[in-house]
Amino acid sequence: MNKNILCIGLTGLALMSFGARAIAHEDDEQNQRYGRHEESNHGGSRLSNEVDHVNQMLEHVQRELRHYRADRHIWREYEHVRAEARKVNNEFRRGEQFYNRRRLHSQIEHMHDELHRIEQDLHARPEEWYRWRD
Repeated sequence: MNKNILCIGLTGLALMSFGARAIAHEDDEQNQRYGRHEESNHGGSRLSNEVDHVNQMLEHVQRELRHYRADRHIWREYEHVRAEARKVNNEFRRGEQFYNRRRLHSQIEHMHDELHRIEQDLHARPEEWYRWRD
């Protein structure tokens, strides 16, 4: 009798934890697919939005790299793009009078293309790709 009660109790706990994990995974999947939309400190300019998007795309692609268990070569490419993004972020945060808008926009477009290529190299399903613009 005690074994049956213990077995029922453990089964109930397992089912409850599975349900909680499924709900948490759903939220994470939604966040992955559409990215977070955060307020910008730079007045909502187009360039500011694109800097935010490239940062969100970096996070999204990093989750895909882990999910699809990417090899070292793809991780190296990702790290290269991430280093470029760090430079762009630093330059952008210094203030608008210190950067060339066209050059930064060009760099952001290049990083977007590289990250999208990484998604394709991972053989991620198209519906899992980061949506750059709605």
